[in-house]
Parts: sequence; structure tokens; C-alpha cells
Amino acid sequence: MKKKVCFAVLAALLAAGCGGRPGSEELAYREIANSYTGEELVRRVTDFEIAHPGYFKAKFDLAMHYIQNGDLDRAYEYFLRAEGTAPRPPVSPAERSEVTQMFACLSQLYFNRGDYEKAGAYNQKAAADPENGPPHRYFAAHLQTAQNRREEALSLLDSLYREIPQEAAAEDLRLYMILLRQNGRESDCIPVLEDYFSRFRFFPGLGLFASECYQAAGQTGKALLAAFWDVEYDAGLQNSENPTAPNAGGTLAARIRELETLAAKSGVPEAGVLDLIRGSNELSTLGLTDAGGLDFFMADYFFIRNRIRYEAFTNEDFNNLLTLEPYFSAFPLYYWNLWQGILQLAPALQKDFLPILEKIIALESSGPYASKAWGEITRVMGFTQS
Repeated sequence: MKKKVCFAVLAALLAAGCGGRPGSEELAYREIANSYTGEELVRRVTDFEIAHPGYFKAKFDLAMHYIQNGDLDRAYEYFLRAEGTAPRPPVSPAERSEVTQMFACLSQLYFNRGDYEKAGAYNQKAAADPENGPPHRYFAAHLQTAQNRREEALSLLDSLYREIPQEAAAEDLRLYMILLRQNGRESDCIPVLEDYFSRFRFFPGLGLFASECYQAAGQTGKALLAAFWDVEYDAGLQNSENPTAPNAGGTLAARIRELETLAAKSGVPEAGVLDLIRGSNELSTLGLTDAGGLDFFMADYFFIRNRIRYEAFTNEDFNNLLTLEPYFSAFPLYYWNLWQGILQLAPALQKDFLPILEKIIALESSGPYASKAWGEITRVMGFTQS
């Protein structure tokens, strides 16, 4: 199959211009952006770059285009060409941003090649930009970790997270969490985990990792709920109607047995949390009227899910479930639960909420809940199933 090529980045970079007062080269370059698209745009920019060997932006834009499309060798080639013609010093904000991005990309490319010395040198150049550099300061910890200098990396991350926590990217927080856990600093890891929860997308294994940290810190209720974050994700891919049932098979059952043992050792409150999670027929008031007294998104999720199961879903539940979407944007089962709530709350408006089903299909086009979503779309639209 032919690889799909993305031209949007190149078009956007061209449209942005260089900033400042345009000269003749800049005007000619902008004309390309206004006149061509797709493969012809790439060809024209390539020709322009050859004809104007001292023009930085054409080289930079081509490098970004190729890195976006996964052609790292060609990206590397054009970044090196761009470096040779980069404005010294860059004057406009656009120039400063592009030069810093060039240094950061070269650092990453050398890192991928195992040349940590050059990667570090370019990272220092990227991080030196007072305006655009702070996010790139975190990359030094990845370099140190790759060289088995984990204590230095952890010390650096401690310092950076105190100073500029908002600049940490998802991969930076993941590295920081792992190093904290490896060094037995679970209590320190929890605020970083919860920062990750609030800002970045779930990945498989995150719930179990968080569960271990909460358990080590003595927060057993959250440990139980965090582990079931992974269970709920798996359930959406396996089409298990009740993945938390005691007789569920395979990996899910093993997790459940472990959590039940933990709850039994911890006492009644944690056993109540398991009741909340299971939503069984013998569910006490806990599962229908509150979230187990825990200020935690998974408690809120299971509380609302139980209300859907017992057909007690309200407008308030609908709004609260929507606020939880950032935690579950990768979960087919979350959107299926949301759809089930819509069927209870506003059955006459089903057509208006079909995008919920489309999200399920986009997440897992061949999965069991995608099949259910297609069936619902067919039903709502009045199509005949073959």
C-alpha cells in the first residue's frame, strides 16, 4: 500500500512566511504557497531551494515536511543545509522559533542515531533560546537516561519539574514517573501521575503503573480504581459485557483476583470500592448515590456507569460524564456507555449524537464495539442490514 503523504505541514509553514519585511526572495517564495498544493508544492519548493542556495526557510520547510512524513534521512539532509544558512542571529520571532526547532530536531535525529554527544550539543543550542527553549531543556534527561546516567536524569527532572512543570511533554512526564518509581519515590510520583492524567492521553499499562504507586503510598482505594482503568480499556477491545465479574477469563480475571485480595486485606472501605466497580445486582447505596467518597475520576466514572446500567441516568450525569472524556478519549467502551446514556436520556435525539458512535469506529475500526456502533448507525438511519 502506498504511504499517505501529508502536505499540510509544508503548506502551513509556507503560508506563515518569515516575518519582518519581505524581500524579493520572500515574495517569490510566498507566491509558491499561494499557487500550488500537494506534490507539485513540494516539487516547486525543492526547485526553489536549489535555485536559492542561501535561502534558509525553503530548507527548513522541506526538512519539516520530510520529518512529518517519516523520511528522517531526507529531513536530516535538509536540516544540515538549513543550519548552514540560518540567520545569525535570528531577528524576528518567526526566525528564532524556526532556528530553535531546527536545533531541537537535529538533536532528536542524532539521538536516534546513537550519537549522544552531538545530540547533547544541539539540545543545548535549542534550550538556550529564552523564549522557545524551555520545553527542550527536558530532553537532556532523555539523553542522560540513554547513557545509563539515571541518577543525573532524575536529579535534572526534579529540578526542571519544580521550575517549569508546564513545559513537560507527555514523554518527559513518562520518563520522570518511571525514574521516580524505580527509586522508590512513589509518593513523589503521584502528583506527576495526576498531572499526566489531566493533560495527556491514556496508554495501555498506565492504570496498573498508577495502581502500584497508589498502593505503595497507602492509597488503596485509588490503587483499586486505577488498575481498573486498564481493565476498562481492555474490555472495550474484547467485548466483555462485564469484565470485572469474578468469573471473567484470562488476564482480566487475574487482575480482579489480585485486587479482591488487596481489598480483603485493606478492610471494608476498599471492598465498597469493588462494589462500586462491579455494579452488581446487590449494589449498596454506594454505587448509585455517590462515588465512594473518593475524589478520583475513576470513582466518578464507575458511579455514572452504574447509573446507566440501572437506568437512573440524568442530565447531570450526562454533563459529568462529558467532563471525564479527556481521561477516556482512547476508550471505545467509554463512548459506548455514553451512547447507552443518550438512549435513556434523549432517545428522540439519537441522530444528533451519531458522532459518538463514529468515535468508537475511529478508535477501533475492526473491534467488537465498532461492530455494535455500525449496527446502531444502521438502525438509527433506517438502513436495512444485509
